[in-house]
Amino acid sequence: MFKDIPYLDVSAILNDSAKVLVINVVNRHEIKEIPTDIVLQTGDFTGIAKVSEVNGKTLTAANTKTEEAVSIKTSEIKFKANAIHYSFPAHSFTQIEIPIK
Repeated sequence: MFKDIPYLDVSAILNDSAKVLVINVVNRHEIKEIPTDIVLQTGDFTGIAKVSEVNGKTLTAANTKTEEAVSIKTSEIKFKANAIHYSFPAHSFTQIEIPIK
């Protein structure tokens, strides 16, 4: 069995003109969701973050002309201060757009 595998692949970008932090996360684990805290080291988070999640029921799910097995689910998360707690679903891509001051 493998140990210390970095299942979360994370990138982030600050769009200073739009005052938004965009975080992209791929959870590569086949079956486990991974709870994580996102902590802003400087500045403050404010309000509501937009979450877009791309996922399917299985690792091999694929869209066809007649079936949409992989879909995008959008939601919002409320927060305050400088930390957001989020659980990234197994085998998913998630983008979180966080407004900043």
